[in-house]
Amino acid sequence: MGAADEYRTGTFAVFQGRTYVASSQTNIRREITILPEDGREQRVGVDELEEWYRTSWTFIWESQPFSVLGVQDGKIKGQYKGGSHMFAWEMLEREVASEGSHQIYTISLDPEHVQHLTEHREDLLTQWKEERQP
Repeated sequence: MGAADEYRTGTFAVFQGRTYVASSQTNIRREITILPEDGREQRVGVDELEEWYRTSWTFIWESQPFSVLGVQDGKIKGQYKGGSHMFAWEMLEREVASEGSHQIYTISLDPEHVQHLTEHREDLLTQWKEERQP
């Protein structure tokens, strides 16, 4: 993954040393779908994966919590997760959520201005293997 992808939220798989966006569930043949750069979906057996995980990122700015939405122009874009309406109203940008049903409050910051940038990773490969042990 490139620098712009470093703080992505989603499900990913490492196959043959490369990281791909991936499905979070297997099909009946114990395969998942990965999405190579050419955009054509590819099915890969779970037993062929080096890693398979779901991840999200959070950070603190001005003592307030944010979830990372991604990186744009070298800046980390975060969605406000705190409860201070006054803080959100005065300090943040308002925009329509990706699903279009409601508004969210966001900010884009240089990485050096965020605190406690933390990855939250769920190891799907280990879970999958443990569920299949006798």
